Amino acid sequence: MIGPLFYPRPYPPSRTPRPPVWQRRIEAPLGAAVELVLAPFWRWDPGALRLPELTLTVRGLPRAFEGYRIALVTDLHHSRAVPDWWIREVAARSAALAPDLVVLGGDLVSHRRRELDGLAELLARARQP
Repeated sequence: MIGPLFYPRPYPPSRTPRPPVWQRRIEAPLGAAVELVLAPFWRWDPGALRLPELTLTVRGLPRAFEGYRIALVTDLHHSRAVPDWWIREVAARSAALAPDLVVLGGDLVSHRRRELDGLAELLARARQP
């Protein structure tokens, strides 16, 4: 039973078979090319940035955490298609909420590791003074 912990499968099991290798090798570069060509024509609206506020009641929560505010930032998809000013806007508006903790969820970048370059500087505005 311990074996799977040390030797995990190369990819998660799925009921749907994976596409053939040739198809995967064509689709990723093709998608990146389409994104590169169309990116200058996409329109970004700061008003479309949603910041819903939820209040949760947690039984047994220590008093020290009453009123604790958490900002969840997710799905940034930093890439050529997403302008830097958009991510700076996300960081600034998150900071304006004055959260006690900013949590970065998933999908921070779209495709490549190099898209992580510069992301920390863009998100630095979310830090509290």
